[in-house]
Amino acid sequence: MTFPVGTPPDGAFQIGSKFGSDLNKDTAVAVMTGGIKRSFQDVRGTFKDNVEQPLGDKPSLTQVPVGSPMWQSLGKTEDTTFPRSQLTFGAASSTSSGGGSSGGSHSHSLRTVPDYQPAGHGGCTLEMGYIQAQRDRTYKEVGFITGDSITAFGINGFYIGVYSVDTKTGNVTLLNPISAAVDMRGSFGATNTEYRFNLGTSITAKQGDVFAVGTLQLTSLGQTCSSFLCITMNKITPAAGQAFPRAQYCYSGAWSAMPSSIEEKNLKYNESSKVPFYVLR
Repeated sequence: MTFPVGTPPDGAFQIGSKFGSDLNKDTAVAVMTGGIKRSFQDVRGTFKDNVEQPLGDKPSLTQVPVGSPMWQSLGKTEDTTFPRSQLTFGAASSTSSGGGSSGGSHSHSLRTVPDYQPAGHGGCTLEMGYIQAQRDRTYKEVGFITGDSITAFGINGFYIGVYSVDTKTGNVTLLNPISAAVDMRGSFGATNTEYRFNLGTSITAKQGDVFAVGTLQLTSLGQTCSSFLCITMNKITPAAGQAFPRAQYCYSGAWSAMPSSIEEKNLKYNESSKVPFYVLR
């Protein structure tokens, strides 16, 4: 405060004076700026501890991976039911064991990647694998990899569709009705070959969205389906309250054409120990 006339009280500033009459100028400046300096140093130290040093440990923009690594996918715009690195037959060429009291032994080759052959002979089941979008993107193609088994006596039709998944109910809805109605049986047939098909539409995916790829092979008695490369996994009962889907694979049917929607109660998870390799890109 200032005191215009008379004897100023302790700590007061006189009008016309720069500091109190009993306060040395250098001392006043030191007192006034010292607190500011200490406060600035405190803020600067906090900023360094909580911002600069943590950022210094982060990768630069040129070090941040772009897209997906090749062990996960061959293309940065792809999402798959599981990483490609899991399409393996193991580290050993075979396994062997003793033959009990006879002293003999036998071995099993491990040089075959697991594949799955859907039920033929009129089974006509829709085989579904689930894919979660890893980032915002647009899908225009869908695909799979065939296994070692080919069809016997051909098949009557082959259809492929992509479904959106309601993670609250488990219900699925077809997103490519036009291309899903096209018989594609003449567009694949070789073993151990990757095939991709144009969806005829663009599917907008948001990060975290879940989709189901479904393949349908129509057969009659005596006809078998082509097989798909897959992985095998333990059948696990999901935790209570877990969002749908309940497993990474399910099937439904029999169907004569690709259904436009399927309620969760009609999706069967009892064979969920296998997962076919499906890809969206």
